[in-house]
Amino acid sequence: MSKNLRAVIALFAAAVLLCAGLAGCKVVDKDGEETAATTATTAATTAPDTTAATTAPNTTAVATTVATTAPAGGNSTSNGGGEGGGSSTTESEDGPSSSSSAATEATTTTEATTTAHVHVFGEWIEVIPPTCDDYGEEKRVCDCGEEEILPKSKLEHNYVGGVCQYCGREPEPSNGLDYHYDDYTGGYCVSIGSCRDTFIVIPSTYEGQPVTSICYDAFKESEITGIVLPSTLTYIDDNAFENCYYLTSIVIPEGVTHIGEEAFARCYELVSAVIPDSVTYIEDSAFNSCWALTDLTMGSGVTYIGRGAFAGCEKLSSVVLPDTLTELADRAFYSCGLTEITIPGSVELIGEECFDSCESLASVTFKKQNTFLEISRWAFARCTALTDIYVEGNISDWNNIGRWGNWNVQSAACTVHCNDGDVEAY
Repeated sequence: MSKNLRAVIALFAAAVLLCAGLAGCKVVDKDGEETAATTATTAATTAPDTTAATTAPNTTAVATTVATTAPAGGNSTSNGGGEGGGSSTTESEDGPSSSSSAATEATTTTEATTTAHVHVFGEWIEVIPPTCDDYGEEKRVCDCGEEEILPKSKLEHNYVGGVCQYCGREPEPSNGLDYHYDDYTGGYCVSIGSCRDTFIVIPSTYEGQPVTSICYDAFKESEITGIVLPSTLTYIDDNAFENCYYLTSIVIPEGVTHIGEEAFARCYELVSAVIPDSVTYIEDSAFNSCWALTDLTMGSGVTYIGRGAFAGCEKLSSVVLPDTLTELADRAFYSCGLTEITIPGSVELIGEECFDSCESLASVTFKKQNTFLEISRWAFARCTALTDIYVEGNISDWNNIGRWGNWNVQSAACTVHCNDGDVEAY
């Protein structure tokens, strides 16, 4: 084959490969696409003869040479993959392909619009109620359905009359208590003995006989914080719990009829006391100087409240006196925190200084009297906030109440309100 013919064949092969390599490649300059195509053709046709002649036997080499002379409007590379084959990758100056740009934009948008969820939980709801033996469970739920679950503490035994109000069990009695038989009550009397428990549990029986009373001085000045009294109890003797500075509450069981002198005097931390309907006598100074006492439940059977029984209970703001009450002894509520008091119609005597120095006492109500009532001297003395007395009756009923001189000395100016009018207290 002549030299000229071989050159023509080589140029033809190069042109074919150039067209295949540049298919789909966009080359842009000031003259547009047609100029790009002309430039590419010109590059191919103006290739030196020596290049064409040298690479004629290997068309792959020719394609590589021509491809590297692509116009400045774009960047084109062709990598040989072996004789008679190859691959071409083209990237324009404008940057990545349109599909890659779309993917990047979608990712950016998703990240911008996605925010972390903040749980907003509702109220706690009890799912499993706790008992004296087992923990309970409570939960709260977010609008998204997420749940938060927490345990609830076990219940503490609440013993009334020696029986837990929650589980119904009787507690184990304290060891070391001292017992002796009491002829007056017909059962055993109990005292602290060698017991050093701070929470005392007194059993209902001892050696087959009922435990009926708390002895004189039984727990005086001990460090007890709480006590469970049995339902068999009928009598609490004098000074039984005097100066028990750490005792915080007392529930006297139904069946007890008598609370002795200074039985709970100076129990400075005593906050609550429950006196059952069976109690008739609260002796002198029974709860004297119980400074923290705020919650007092007095049963419906009390007939007598002794001298100084609740004197100095400065946080005691209210008490309901029963309709069975006949006598309020001297200083019964001296210097208490009472803000109001209602005197039942059954009361016959309000003793000297009974409500003296109750500086927060603002009003007194006298129920319709069933009997003659006597108000002793200084009974309401130094009640500096007392401005109103209410009488369930007429002015004549108020005048029939026996009032000793100075019954309200050094108290505030007070108006007596009766059904048929008001009068000044004197």
